[in-house]
Amino acid sequence: MLDTNVLVHDPLCIYNFSENNIIILLLVIEELDNLKKREGMTGFHARNAAREINKLRQLGNLLEGVKLPKGGKLRIELDHMKTSSMPDGLDINKNDNKLA
Repeated sequence: MLDTNVLVHDPLCIYNFSENNIIILLLVIEELDNLKKREGMTGFHARNAAREINKLRQLGNLLEGVKLPKGGKLRIELDHMKTSSMPDGLDINKNDNKLA
């Protein structure tokens, strides 16, 4: 499961996990979308990461998962907002707490 920070640090990282399956939460896609508007390297890298993910749409349905060129699959996960399994005391309004 990739966090927004990983994608902003290396927009091409999705191609570096060999035969592993990669899951990106819709929440991360939304955060990338917000970061794309920023100036500087953060915005530049967020735009590149979003562009790479969008390119993979040509290979199939991202919700079902698409095979990556170097092996493995990438899938966008929509069902990450269930907070019932989160430990008591965690702020369910913080995005990082939803990435567990």
